Amino acid sequence: MEGFLQDLAGCKAVIANAGFSLVSEALHLANLIWRCRCKTIRTDLQAYYLEKTGYGRWPQDLGKEQIESFLFNLPVYAENLASYPRQGNTALLAKLDELISSLTSAAVKR
Repeated sequence: MEGFLQDLAGCKAVIANAGFSLVSEALHLANLIWRCRCKTIRTDLQAYYLEKTGYGRWPQDLGKEQIESFLFNLPVYAENLASYPRQGNTALLAKLDELISSLTSAAVKR
């Protein structure tokens, strides 16, 4: 896993067909994304969002021309991705601490 994360952190772009975690990690590391079509609604919505925001591509088909176009447009995607809000897990962990504290307090009162 460590080698994978080092490769991900050091690459210019990611071409993938699924994986919410992969897309989230890649965006956090400022990697550009090419998201191939998937057969689930959740992943298609995520891929739609990537293209809509300009962080990557969501092509109808996978072929040489589409990959060349994606690679040619990497500077455009990089410029769009520069404004991506990289916040880490601080807000999430604070909310979890708050919820655990409130649940623990409620359980003690019983």
